[in-house]
Amino acid sequence: MATISVDTAEAPELTDWGRHAGELCAQWYPKIAVLLGVEGELQADRAIELWFRKDMNGVANTSPREGIIRISASYVKAHTNDWGMPIHELVHTIQSFGGRSGPPAAFSADDIKDPAGLAAKLKEHSDAVSQFVWGAISEEGRQAVAAPAADGSGGKLLSTLLAKELSAIARTNNLFAEARFASVTLSDATKGMADQELEGGRLVRFNRLLLEDAYPDAIARRRGGRGGSNGSWLTEGIADYIRLAHFEPEAPLPRPINPDKAKYTDSYKTTATFFRWIEKNYDKDLVKKINLALRDGKYKIEMFKDCTGKTIDELWSEFADSLRKEQNKAVTAT
Repeated sequence: MATISVDTAEAPELTDWGRHAGELCAQWYPKIAVLLGVEGELQADRAIELWFRKDMNGVANTSPREGIIRISASYVKAHTNDWGMPIHELVHTIQSFGGRSGPPAAFSADDIKDPAGLAAKLKEHSDAVSQFVWGAISEEGRQAVAAPAADGSGGKLLSTLLAKELSAIARTNNLFAEARFASVTLSDATKGMADQELEGGRLVRFNRLLLEDAYPDAIARRRGGRGGSNGSWLTEGIADYIRLAHFEPEAPLPRPINPDKAKYTDSYKTTATFFRWIEKNYDKDLVKKINLALRDGKYKIEMFKDCTGKTIDELWSEFADSLRKEQNKAVTAT
């Protein structure tokens, strides 16, 4: 069980809406715990707070360890039927229950796949992002970037130092500014978080995504399969899976998934729909298994093959083909 409290002091006109949202969260907290396989870890004194903020941009954000869900009052006023939103945020409080906050988002030396190339860009700092990063790294970092080892012996050391510097930057303030990233092609996952008020782990994940987008040839993307072992796409995909597959299974997607452009790492509804398809066709407990593996630090992309007999890329290809068939069928019918 969990105690749910609601604070609508900044938006008293949403008192009734907030009360109902709190009731839904109280009902669904134990249900979500069962769906994610963590019901045995729940504590009776778990407290979750819903704060409605009148000047908040974006939609909502959650501080999992504190159990605080911040919700934009203006968003709720414009979307009074979006009861799935607080449920999505509630999932995050359970994903990190007990002080575990899911997969880390800081950089490791292995994430820096081209340390010399990244060092050269930072040393030059001719673009807006590199100029910002150059100004933010330590003097030790600047010296190493400015004069990397001439032979190959310094590559690992340089990767380690760059990872340390970028991790420190990612843990500070929100790095996003339109002018700074104007020439950078942002991924869908990055765009999905750009308008949110972020803090803690979610802010670090967002900053990492920004730096991945800015240096695609130098920094490996943490996508659980290509160049990394985890990523926010899993965290957000699981949260939307709970919402779409269990809380509101009949709700239509706001827009169809484009099988020719979408990726399983697009997060949110795309990843959630992909998970629903896998559970329907291959392993009904896939999401539960992935969530438990993430919480225990044991997640590997090979889990998809272990559970289904197919790699995640093979599954996505099959899923995309099924979308094409459905969409072609719908066009023919009209």
